[in-house]
Amino acid sequence: MVVLAKSQSNIINCDHVENIFIGSDGKSIKANMESRSGCELAKYDTREQTEFALGMLFAAMAAGEISFEFPKVLSEERIRGSGEYKTKKNRHGGS
Repeated sequence: MVVLAKSQSNIINCDHVENIFIGSDGKSIKANMESRSGCELAKYDTREQTEFALGMLFAAMAAGEISFEFPKVLSEERIRGSGEYKTKKNRHGGS
């Protein structure tokens, strides 16, 4: 999978990513590469928005998508009322 950073300044090949995580500020999503370098993928206004965006990325990865673009804006109403990034049940169970 390739990921377009929210700033549209980086395209990340996830084949070379070691881990993706929420930064210590609680508002940024960062990635560490196998080469030990890292970068910021996205930054949002609140931790809730950041967690939601990370969940969207996880759902896209779990679904086998080949690309993902972080949303530029996440409204609180969308986050509270959405089950958007939850996985769907399949024949193997799911959540």
